[in-house]
Amino acid sequence: MDNLEIKIRGYEEKDEDSIRKICCDTGLWGKPIDSVFEDREMFADLIIGPYLKYEPEHVLVAEDYGEVVGYLTGYLNKNFEVKTAPFFIKSIAKMLSRYLKYNKRSRKFVRHSLTKTPFELPKHLKAAHLHINLKENSRGSKIGAQLLDAYERMLKLKGLNHYYGEVVSSNCKRTQELYEKLGFRFYDKVKSTIFNPEINEDLYIMCIHKELK
Repeated sequence: MDNLEIKIRGYEEKDEDSIRKICCDTGLWGKPIDSVFEDREMFADLIIGPYLKYEPEHVLVAEDYGEVVGYLTGYLNKNFEVKTAPFFIKSIAKMLSRYLKYNKRSRKFVRHSLTKTPFELPKHLKAAHLHINLKENSRGSKIGAQLLDAYERMLKLKGLNHYYGEVVSSNCKRTQELYEKLGFRFYDKVKSTIFNPEINEDLYIMCIHKELK
């Protein structure tokens, strides 16, 4: 699982702060989330908190000379969404308790997340799921492919033969071509407006699906 200085390994509790930082540093379509939502604690809780709390054994970390530069969070339990519902309810309640302390843009983000985002999500399959993320200076390398390879080996050991994920893109055709080369098929896509007006182009959330040989 090693490639030169890159090491792919299982998640450890000491990795949590690094993973949460990468999540927030890349939350605005690869850029820091702060200009859209100021509460990094809540953002990380909502995006990756459930994975770390309920299925940490299925989280992978990419390490470069001892520094965490990427992660893959996944869930294999088909009832994951039901199981994590109490966590989300508690997190949303906490976010709403802070609502009046947020700046204007952050309040808009909260409103959008609760009223529009649920209708801007693509359809997905009942299958294992993953969320993958890399530090900005680690993109374009083979780290993402290494994380995917390790995750797929994990799935095969569990007797699972397919999984899905979601990607954000402005160029659906190019993104589709890139992922098709990795063996993915596209299941659904929905236009997302959560980053308007900071991102001045149409963005789409796309559900990708892969069957393992």
